[in-house]
Amino acid sequence: MLKSTLKDLKDNYQKIEQQIVSETHKQRAGQQARYQPVLERLHTLKKLLKTEVDQRKNAEEHFKGLIEQKADDILNQFTVEYLNKLNSMNDTVNNFDTRQDVLNDKRAALKHKIDIQLRAKREEIVNNVSEKQ
Repeated sequence: MLKSTLKDLKDNYQKIEQQIVSETHKQRAGQQARYQPVLERLHTLKKLLKTEVDQRKNAEEHFKGLIEQKADDILNQFTVEYLNKLNSMNDTVNNFDTRQDVLNDKRAALKHKIDIQLRAKREEIVNNVSEKQ
């Protein structure tokens, strides 16, 4: 009797254990079936996020390249404008120097002419004074 009771207990224990395992499997399958769409949605969102990150990275690299190119273009443009202004200023200074040289030549010629006229007048005055004495 004790053996049969132990055997019955053992059988009951094994049935209960099998029921627990079976119920656990059913619950897991039910949870997996219930949460599968959510998991699939999460997986899809992960893919979309990765794609978005890659696109932004590519766009950032593209815009960095554009910005660097534009900065180089602006720098080159300002360098060319700066050199053109320097050349223009150099030409202006050269024009002033040329005008100054021309004016100096005219001044020297005018001074020479005035000196000649002054000598002639002085000699004339000296001659007039000598004749009157």
